[in-house]
Amino acid sequence: MKAPLIVDALRARDPGAPAALYDTHGESLFRYCWFILRNRDAAQVALRDALVVAEAHIGQLHSPDMLRPWLYAIARAECLRGQQARGTAHDTVVACPDQPDADRRLISWHAVMSLGELEREALELTIRHDMDTSLAALVLGMPPGELQGVLDRARVHLEQALAGEILARHGVDGCPERAEALQGWAGELTVSLSARLVDHARSCQLCRRYLPR
Repeated sequence: MKAPLIVDALRARDPGAPAALYDTHGESLFRYCWFILRNRDAAQVALRDALVVAEAHIGQLHSPDMLRPWLYAIARAECLRGQQARGTAHDTVVACPDQPDADRRLISWHAVMSLGELEREALELTIRHDMDTSLAALVLGMPPGELQGVLDRARVHLEQALAGEILARHGVDGCPERAEALQGWAGELTVSLSARLVDHARSCQLCRRYLPR
């Protein structure tokens, strides 16, 4: 259902309006809540509470065109409130052993998770939820120009983190310097270790092949 029809129905207290709101936006909002909380039960609670808040305060929405980012902003607030109130245990299942691309999934996930929370959310909203910078900035409560700077840095950091993950998780045969850098590594890359690996690879013939091309 189109946003103006949903907004009109909510304002008129149409009994079918909450269902229409959920059917139209529930799935994408749940994915966003899960990305923040990484727990399905907590994400479902945050989604439920966000839709209740949206229905109760629909009169505060000045333009139906802003319904989607308004809902995301409410959902984000509910996720953050839930985190502070009780904390959540992650139920992340990044990859199953029988998936042929399990290694790539793990490498990609660890690279994304190494970013700061704001950088992760900025990429999530603009890429997976297909929001332009101005709408994503409304969700995150910041000026569009400032968000663009966050996105620019996030892309650089993600490229470096991805290269670092690949360098750390591929064999170090033939490269004593990379082996030394990874000595004692427990499986989670820090920003400094990732930067060290990437800097080394730029001047190493053996390791350079793992850098982004």
